[in-house]
Amino acid sequence: MKKRILGIMIVAALALSMTACGAASDEATAEVDVSTTVSTAEKADEEKEETKAEETEKEAEETTVEETEAETTAETKPEIEIVDVPVEDFETQYDASIQGLIIEKYNGDELGIRIPAEIDGDPVKKIGNGAFSSTNVKKLELPEGLTTIGEYGLKCSTLEEVIFPSSLTTLENNAFRSCTSLKTITIPDTVTEFGEYMFEDCRILEEVTLPSNLTEIPAYTFQACTKLTTVNLPANLTSISTSAFESCRNLVNITIPENVEIIGSDAFKNCASLTEITIPEKVTEISFSTFENCESLKSVMLHENIKSIDTTAFKNCSNLRELVYPDNIERGWFPDNCQALTITYRGNTYTSANKDELYEAILANNGN
Repeated sequence: MKKRILGIMIVAALALSMTACGAASDEATAEVDVSTTVSTAEKADEEKEETKAEETEKEAEETTVEETEAETTAETKPEIEIVDVPVEDFETQYDASIQGLIIEKYNGDELGIRIPAEIDGDPVKKIGNGAFSSTNVKKLELPEGLTTIGEYGLKCSTLEEVIFPSSLTTLENNAFRSCTSLKTITIPDTVTEFGEYMFEDCRILEEVTLPSNLTEIPAYTFQACTKLTTVNLPANLTSISTSAFESCRNLVNITIPENVEIIGSDAFKNCASLTEITIPEKVTEISFSTFENCESLKSVMLHENIKSIDTTAFKNCSNLRELVYPDNIERGWFPDNCQALTITYRGNTYTSANKDELYEAILANNGN
């Protein structure tokens, strides 16, 4: 009996031992499975990161290659050669009043051309109205003997460079209007007649040198030349006409020569980057809207000869800080929308809060 009981106990112990071992084995298996799963996930993440890094590196390499190719292309871009073109490519008309030919149209497809000095024995004297407006010409060499560029004569959206002759004397209205590829230009000193709207809407024009003997910037000369930053004004200049620099939004500084007597209406209107201006002593009137909407304008130097400042002359110059009106000014108001401005007149200061008092004081001092 004792042996049977002992046997039973041994069997039970073995069973329990096997059960425990099984459980331990399951736990170990589970731990292995979890470990394997984590390891697999980590490995997958690592592979993704490696793949992403490889893709990023590849993209960077491709970008570098593209940039290098672009730079190489820019460096190796062939220079446009100016060539002599057949005279048959030009439509011409003889004009007895100038004793020579007018180039009325160019029908060729060359990008750089040299206009002949004569065609069939007749001298070329003038570029006619819109002669190059329908062409793709980028570089143009004008012949010696040519005296005139007519209205819209060189209006051409692709024109980048012009070589002028020493015989050139006249630029008629709109001669370079809407030359939207023209960046810089130097007008020769031989030019004595200079028309209106000369460079209007030359949207990437940045720098201009004008003839040294020019006395007037005609109306609308640089209107909407939005990239214009530098203009070399001649010392003999006496007049800047209506809207001459209107909407030249990148014009930061300009020196007005001391001989200037007239600055026309809207002359610098919408010159949003203009920061300072000195009015020459021969100027006696600042007309309507001359500096309207010059929102960056901070400093304006006036002088004792100013007699009249229109109510809109400095309208919306929101950063203008100070003006000193001369004691003998005859007409003057406080400009609208100039909250930062203080005006000094006969020892008194005025702001937008008491602007009516300024007007009344000027009237009173002129016996009105």
